[in-house]
Amino acid sequence: MGRNLSHIQDFFYNDGNIAGNFIDCVHQLVPKKGFSKTYIYFLIKLYKFAERFKKLEYVSIAISKLETNFTYLSKMIEREAEFWTTHVPNH
Repeated sequence: MGRNLSHIQDFFYNDGNIAGNFIDCVHQLVPKKGFSKTYIYFLIKLYKFAERFKKLEYVSIAISKLETNFTYLSKMIEREAEFWTTHVPNH
């Protein structure tokens, strides 16, 4: 999933420089790619959730499955918050 978040963040970088606030960039650029407002808001919610629970970036699951099951998964992750927020060693 980290690759997916990185791909989303690519919208927000321009030649290595931050082109603005990530959320503002999602609002501006993602609709040009043909995504619905609902999907845009889901991506923003996912980004904020992944910032809070860093290990989520290492999960290998399609964003479509995350979107479908996000309410359930977020509750399960919050129950195990200590695990999901602990430091991930470099590989």
